[in-house]
Amino acid sequence: MTDNTDFTKYYLEQLDNLKKLTKKEEHQIAKEKQKNEYQIFKLGIKYKIFRDQILELKVPLERNYKYLFRSTKRLNKLTSSPEKIKEIEKLFSCLFKSLKKFDEKKALYYIRRLKITSSTLQKILSPIFKTHNIIKELEFKVFNAYKFLEVKNEIEYEELLVRCQDANFRKSYARKLYTTEEKLIKHLSFREDLHKRYLDNNLTTEIVREYKELYKAIKDKQEEVESLKRQLIEGCMQLVVNRAKRFTNRGLPFEDLIQEGNIGLLRAVDKYEPSKNTKVSTYATWWIDLHMRRAISNLSNTIRIPIHIQELRSTLNSAFIQLSHKLGRAPTFVELSKYTKIPLKKVNMLAAAPFREVGIDEDFGNGGDQQNQTIADLLVENPKYSPFEVINTNIFKDVIGSILRKLPIKQQKVLRLRFGIGEAKSHSLQEIGDKFGISRTRIRQIEAKLLKKLKNNKFLSVD
Repeated sequence: MTDNTDFTKYYLEQLDNLKKLTKKEEHQIAKEKQKNEYQIFKLGIKYKIFRDQILELKVPLERNYKYLFRSTKRLNKLTSSPEKIKEIEKLFSCLFKSLKKFDEKKALYYIRRLKITSSTLQKILSPIFKTHNIIKELEFKVFNAYKFLEVKNEIEYEELLVRCQDANFRKSYARKLYTTEEKLIKHLSFREDLHKRYLDNNLTTEIVREYKELYKAIKDKQEEVESLKRQLIEGCMQLVVNRAKRFTNRGLPFEDLIQEGNIGLLRAVDKYEPSKNTKVSTYATWWIDLHMRRAISNLSNTIRIPIHIQELRSTLNSAFIQLSHKLGRAPTFVELSKYTKIPLKKVNMLAAAPFREVGIDEDFGNGGDQQNQTIADLLVENPKYSPFEVINTNIFKDVIGSILRKLPIKQQKVLRLRFGIGEAKSHSLQEIGDKFGISRTRIRQIEAKLLKKLKNNKFLSVD
């Protein structure tokens, strides 16, 4: 079977066939993409279902501020000031108000100012396209039903429905279609199932018409946006490979680094703003590196440490070195807190937290009696059963249980009591005889007969 190396080699070979873009070409494609996205908003905003989907963004934006950074190209987590964030929040609020009042001109003004990302536009369009596909599927079922019944339209179907109430006509029509009467009845009643599906999806004749018109209006523009987006991504995929080489030997395979870098590239193309007059590749480098670094931090360690904790710890380490040079001594926690503006409580927590995994066989002795002592030495010594013995015992119990279940209940009980299987202890022949009201000799005979059968493998074909 082909291994990962062959797949990686093939992937890298395919990258050589992709067209590399110049800065001018990147700008031209990005501007055309942005223009088409705005045209989608301009065409879609005339329809209520499109406006409703934009309004669906209101709740997540209010609940989680992170959605704010993903929804507009004008914000960046690291560089955006609180004033900028408040400005964007106000613009979104104004957009939602204008949509509720259906003030098309104002809504488009706020959309243009917000510079909504491609991924957010896709989030708006996705339910619309999904519902349109459901409508197409339902209409296709109508077409198939009409074709089976050999009718051309709703009028002919209604006429056939009335005539098929007569049992003789129904039988003769079924023969004409080379089918059974049951199948004919099933196809005649298809409209009830369709009506239920329409109700489940809140679809009326008016809404279906609106979905069709909206889909027809924006379909070409959306396909153009996806095509332009693909060109920008393909133009920078070689960059991802080049950046991944810088992060090798840090705990993640080369293939995983490329995958994480590609995710960063998608985010970059989504957030890229052509008016900034920078190359897409230059802007994407930061996003690609960010995703690779985060993947290394999250996935390369045995125990995952949250990114924000790692960043705080890195800040404290840098501050410790700088203050040590400046003060000529190790700084106190209070000094570190004032210098980094990190709360003292958090500085104490980070200083006390261990950030290194300790192996169970790692020597932590510091001389004396503890020399060459490991974590394993502190665990329970000489356990009664080894893990392998425990597993084998459990497997043996399962096998015995399966065999016993094939015996009559009385014979099962005799063996379980005699050998203590599933019981608190094993019982003597006399004790078992007393339980069943028979002699100990009879119990011995039953035991001998059952053991002979077991010895001859009579019951060992376990399911």
